[in-house]
Amino acid sequence: MGLWDLFTNKKPSSEAIAKQVQRAKEHYAQPDYRRMAMDQLLKWNTEESLRGILDRFCVVVQSPHWDEDEKKWLSEQIVALGDKMKPILRNFILEKNEINYALGAYRQICKDDEEYNRLLIEALKKRPPSDHRSVQSKQELLAALSELDLVSLEDLIAPYLNDHSDDVQFLSIEALSHSKSPHIHKLLLTMLSSENHSARVVRAASAVVAQQKISLDPELVLSDVVSEDYKIDHGLLVRR
Repeated sequence: MGLWDLFTNKKPSSEAIAKQVQRAKEHYAQPDYRRMAMDQLLKWNTEESLRGILDRFCVVVQSPHWDEDEKKWLSEQIVALGDKMKPILRNFILEKNEINYALGAYRQICKDDEEYNRLLIEALKKRPPSDHRSVQSKQELLAALSELDLVSLEDLIAPYLNDHSDDVQFLSIEALSHSKSPHIHKLLLTMLSSENHSARVVRAASAVVAQQKISLDPELVLSDVVSEDYKIDHGLLVRR
């Protein structure tokens, strides 16, 4: 952006915006350097500059303290912009992997639980269990969905019990841990004899089956991981 542009209403060029976005994401820079870049993007206040500033959420800078501080500050600035940010945030949430701060900002702006819930569902549907590139966003979405009435969402969440990521599987088990659905119970029981899940995931499924007193076939062959801590007694999984 040239000096003349500072004294006119001319919109910044895409190159100027990209330069400030890169500065805002500079991993090793001082906080003031990144803050100045974010301030400029906010001051320009164009759709392109506001889209670009959200990329700060996609980077973890060297200092954990400043990383969190800057992201909280940016969230506050975004919320202050109000409804203008809703479509920009929505696109970011549907497309990016680091969406937790964007979800928080969107929820504060929209103030409509149903609208927010629809976005969560749409965003998770865009990230199937086979998607290897969206592990973090799937975790963040499952954590957000777990705060809702999950009965109507069980069929949506169930496939993620077989996500390629252990972390996503674990969160799915937590989200479904109070389900009364026979279908969900069957899926959890299948995990007790499965060799396709990590020990951590299998133990989580075992704990839910035991706590919920889910009936199982006394002849079910438990995996070694489950057998270390549990046995079948009168059709229930109980601790040894």
